[in-house]
Amino acid sequence: MEKGVYTTGTRALVRELRSCGCSRANIGRAIAACGRAAQLTLVGNVSRRTATRSIKEGGIAAKVQIGYEVSRVHAVSGSGDSTSHKSVDYGAEHITLLAPNYKDPSQPDIPKTRVLDISSNPGHRAEHQRDKFEQHIGEIGSLLANCPFAKRYGIVFTVTSFLKVLKGWNSDHAPDQKKLVRLVIGWKGTALRIEMGYDELIELDTGEAQKLLDNVRDVCEVSAGGKEKWKALPDEERNTIRKASMDALALRLGEERYQALSSEDKRDMDLFFWAGCSMHKELNSVVGGAAEMSKHWDEFDLTPPVLLANKDNDAAIEFARASGESSEASRRAEKESKRGAGKFIQLAGSYFRNKDDKKGAHDDHRDFFYVHVGENTQFPDIANSRYHTICLGCVRVFKFLDQYRLFMAQQRDRKGAANFSHMEQNVNKSLYDTPTIEEAVCYGMYYMLITGSYAIAMRGGGTSNALNMLEQGPFHENVLNHVRRLITNPLCIFGYGTESSDELFESSVFLAGEKVHGWLDVDFVDAVLAKHRLGDLPNLIPLLTRFLIGTLQKWIEFTEEFRPGGAIATATAAERQSVHIPTANDANEGLLGCMRRTLRASSVTIGQFCLQAMYTYNGTQDFMDALFTEEDHRWLLKTCREIDRSGEEKRRREGLVEYGRMKAVEHRKKLAARADAMAEKARIVKETELCLDRTEVDKMTKDQLQKQINVWRTIFDDVAKAGAIKNRPERLCEVVRCMERYLDDMDTAATGSGEKDTNNGSLDDDMDADDE
Repeated sequence: MEKGVYTTGTRALVRELRSCGCSRANIGRAIAACGRAAQLTLVGNVSRRTATRSIKEGGIAAKVQIGYEVSRVHAVSGSGDSTSHKSVDYGAEHITLLAPNYKDPSQPDIPKTRVLDISSNPGHRAEHQRDKFEQHIGEIGSLLANCPFAKRYGIVFTVTSFLKVLKGWNSDHAPDQKKLVRLVIGWKGTALRIEMGYDELIELDTGEAQKLLDNVRDVCEVSAGGKEKWKALPDEERNTIRKASMDALALRLGEERYQALSSEDKRDMDLFFWAGCSMHKELNSVVGGAAEMSKHWDEFDLTPPVLLANKDNDAAIEFARASGESSEASRRAEKESKRGAGKFIQLAGSYFRNKDDKKGAHDDHRDFFYVHVGENTQFPDIANSRYHTICLGCVRVFKFLDQYRLFMAQQRDRKGAANFSHMEQNVNKSLYDTPTIEEAVCYGMYYMLITGSYAIAMRGGGTSNALNMLEQGPFHENVLNHVRRLITNPLCIFGYGTESSDELFESSVFLAGEKVHGWLDVDFVDAVLAKHRLGDLPNLIPLLTRFLIGTLQKWIEFTEEFRPGGAIATATAAERQSVHIPTANDANEGLLGCMRRTLRASSVTIGQFCLQAMYTYNGTQDFMDALFTEEDHRWLLKTCREIDRSGEEKRRREGLVEYGRMKAVEHRKKLAARADAMAEKARIVKETELCLDRTEVDKMTKDQLQKQINVWRTIFDDVAKAGAIKNRPERLCEVVRCMERYLDDMDTAATGSGEKDTNNGSLDDDMDADDE
């Protein structure tokens, strides 16, 4: 501490200790303990508040770092994802760009992924995510506007300057993320044209420019209802209207200027790539394979995997089976219950490695397999939906099938009553069910043949940032061809057919074009081959073929960005190399997971977590050590205190509450409008006389026919909806159909009533005769 202020080195040490996991409250104690051990005399004691502010200073410096790095490059790719935590939506954003090595500036720039922000969103819609993205870029621009570092390096960072270099986006394949990309592309195009329009306006002759400005003024006055009303508006409202009108003028001028550009300049301005996360491609391929495989049992009238109903549904199903009478409850229970290897492994994961450490087998399972097979590992983390976990669970269960059967028997017999819980019973009966085990083998073999190697390849040097997804089009075409080859010749997997398994590997999709010989888990494959040769897996080959067919459909669907004629396929090699997009969305997925864990375990706010994450993951201390001066550190101290006084966290929470209130009001209005519409519709239906005269029906207009259809809908459930029959001929056909059906029903009812009377009469006569 110097003159009552902690030194730059001390504040850096605080941030480093926090990054290593030391809590803010204990950082002061940790520093004091280190000082005593080194026999140093320390002045002051770092409080929790000081530690918090030091961490915030690191996050502010990380924003300066982003502005600096973006200003040095010509292309940036963005990425994002969102999740919910305690009923609030949160979004994470990253950018990937060529960044320098601050420790050794002589090294070439390499692609680095930087945390841009993580914060709460008012909702999950793509529009909310785009607005937040713009807000975060704008905040960095505002921060740099008064930063001595930015002035010293001549950095001008605005939303438009960022959009100029934003050339790509990486996300998962969810509809909201694809819509977000479309919104970002549209936002970029509009912003760049508006900037071009303002440049054009500046370059115009004074007289011509004045005419345009006078026209803008007239438009503003007209929108306000006249000149006097315009003058009476508050300044803030007038500025908002004036800016919107000026932007509209600039957009028109910018579009004209854009159309005058050369085709090369237009392409450079519009260049934008989207690439989906490779791990979501793999994940969805497994989903497609499982769905296709499950159809095999019914199509060939085979015994399907055992039903794995929960306790309540199982009771309803068993009661119906015992009584011999099916009820609505039993049918619903059977419909809701699932079967198959996917469900089995989910139950196994919940039992062997439950996310609640007070439930399940946990260390019993781990110790058992350490003693029996020498593996001190846990069951795959099914509860947290890790990539490959279902496939890896299937591999593990089949490889150690006998040991798992023994373990379950031991778990049962160690209890006083020597019986299974319902979950244990489901897991145990699946271990002895051949169709379930056959499906598990298909999951495992798919991992061996495709996704295990695919994941390794997509991570190149160990991370998804090592490879550029824009260069992976040929690789994914190889994946498709490899799956097709397996479908057409599945026997070669098991040592039959025209190819051996070694030859199959020569065509497989492995590490960055390198050929890797041998299976990822030889013991599992040996176990599969042994069981298959003994005839214990009779349906394996057709099941695996169906699984591969389902995965191929998903691979085709989820590699759409590489299709011929798309942005990636038509780009030049130089264009693809200029933009680096990671092969997976790990950065956002991981940051959101880290956020959930941190917010559960501590009292930090999302703003504090964001600044800490930016500082830690962006390597900001190296940036500060290399380029910051004392003036920059003093600015950090001042800015941090201003942000503290601004009530940022309070505004965030108030904003979420206000958004919830607005949504509730909006929904109430919709419900009221819907109720009014239904009441009006009911009134019209009540006042409309049902017409059974074909001649009159033929004369009706389209609207009159719709009223008749509305009446018929109160009589028959299967009447077509209004949206399905839009023109008059279709409505006429529907009315005639309903009318004829109604008349037929009337005739049938009348005939049936007459027959009933006749029968009753003869029965009465018989009874009278017997009485006589």
